[in-house]
Amino acid sequence: MNTRENINKTLTKWDKLAFDSWWNYKRQRNKHEWMRIAVTAKYCDHGRTLEIGCGNGDLYTCLASWGHEIYGVDISEIAIRKVIAKCLDLGIRGFFAVVDGGAIPLEDSSFDTVILPEVIEHLEDPTPVLQEARRLCRNGGNIIITVPNEDMIPDEDHKIIFSTNSLKDLTRKFFRGDVCPIKGLPEQWIGIKIVNNKSDSSLANPCGTMQQLDAFFTEIVPEKVDIANNKVTVIIPTYNRCNYIKESIDSIINQSYKNIEIIVVNDGSTDNTKDIVEEYKSVIYLEQQNKGKSAAINNALKVATGNYIWVMDDDDIANPYKAEIQVRQFIKNADIGIIGTEMFVINIDNSAVVSIIQASSCHSDQILLNMLENNTLYGSSVMIRRECFSRVGEFDENLSRSVDYDMHLRVAFAYQAKIICFPAVLLRAHDGIRGTCTTAFDASEMKRKWKESNGQIFRKLYDNVELGYYYPPLHESPENIFYKISALYLRILGLIANNYPEVALKDFKMIKILTNNISNQYVLPYEVSSFMEFVFKISHKISKLSVDNNFNELY
Repeated sequence: MNTRENINKTLTKWDKLAFDSWWNYKRQRNKHEWMRIAVTAKYCDHGRTLEIGCGNGDLYTCLASWGHEIYGVDISEIAIRKVIAKCLDLGIRGFFAVVDGGAIPLEDSSFDTVILPEVIEHLEDPTPVLQEARRLCRNGGNIIITVPNEDMIPDEDHKIIFSTNSLKDLTRKFFRGDVCPIKGLPEQWIGIKIVNNKSDSSLANPCGTMQQLDAFFTEIVPEKVDIANNKVTVIIPTYNRCNYIKESIDSIINQSYKNIEIIVVNDGSTDNTKDIVEEYKSVIYLEQQNKGKSAAINNALKVATGNYIWVMDDDDIANPYKAEIQVRQFIKNADIGIIGTEMFVINIDNSAVVSIIQASSCHSDQILLNMLENNTLYGSSVMIRRECFSRVGEFDENLSRSVDYDMHLRVAFAYQAKIICFPAVLLRAHDGIRGTCTTAFDASEMKRKWKESNGQIFRKLYDNVELGYYYPPLHESPENIFYKISALYLRILGLIANNYPEVALKDFKMIKILTNNISNQYVLPYEVSSFMEFVFKISHKISKLSVDNNFNELY
């Protein structure tokens, strides 16, 4: 472990900020923070939006990627530089300025919505910022404020501790419009949405102009993508989802990236799916007898012409920038074969965000390790380089569930993988029937079905994937005992996590034999130290999984 990693294990937040002033802007958001961002975004109406205190840019990029015309200001030049870097990396256009949020030199009523996300609790006197929010928001527009809920987020930099009542009391001093609480926020935050009523003052008249905004804000325009030579094929296998598929197709048609072909494969639907899909003249429509998702995807792959393949579930909704974000990363990284993103989970009618599917780690060297334990390259979020299929083969038509997991694992073993820490898909949670017409099952059976299929997947990997793929250094040094043991531990992790203890036991016996031979191989001290740290970490995971699944006899 290097010096910086040792330091990061022991430092507090404030020590880290002293060590690296960018730390708080660079860190990965946790699931509660992303939920706050998702819920806040739901309360923003389309129109010209100003975010005062845009911080590290996650709310900003979330809003901008869904089509909001959004402008961001922050008093910190570091924050603005971080937002700009994030926009350039994701391929999202942005408008920014470094300015004190309590004195913004723009004309009155320039924006339809003004957002203050986690800003006023840091101020000794929030009066100037609240007055600016009222002044810059048009009459009838919305002002959105979120703050930490009392002391649930301890922070030495918080000057004011808010409760729901104290937040309402404060805002009533400045705003005369209707005030409603923001529902659905994680318990660590509270928020309100205010309809800005300026009928009693000269500020009621809208007078902000695009000319003054263009003069004040710096526009960030990402580098253009070579669209002509980077075609995306979106495959949508569907079975009796006529209530949702239109939203899914529309979300693909509305992508910012325009070199896309859409192939919908109707897997023997008995509803009016065909009528809905055939209304889209640009969509390639295929039909087959009901054979399941894998067969539908494989049929589409035979006619697909894209450089990249994106399999989209027929009930999910894609972020408008999703394809562009991933194509940009493929172009930058020729060794990457598969890219996923994070996902927001929505309720059945897309009226609320209920959770987030977040990456355990976005570091490429951790993705395969995490995938051995559970699927972290998930469903509609994934895009795969087309050439990968000629190496790893088609989707497995013998699997009833987890067909994506199976394919993503195979690609991740053969190629580099990447996860973009940005939610680019809305995954719809509902209780609809799954499976084919002959293997249909209720949503309540999902976990059991997944467990059965995952067991099949890992037995297949055990039989067909060389040990070196679990730990690539073993390919270069096939006689290295430490590398062999490391690879065996990783394979055991996948087997235990996916309900194959009897096969894992064979690997445990092999480790025992190899361990007895370690004394015969000379190794440097640092190699022993690194190996022992790795073994301890993986053994702890395996031990926990064994206890959770009543596989105690393995230990």
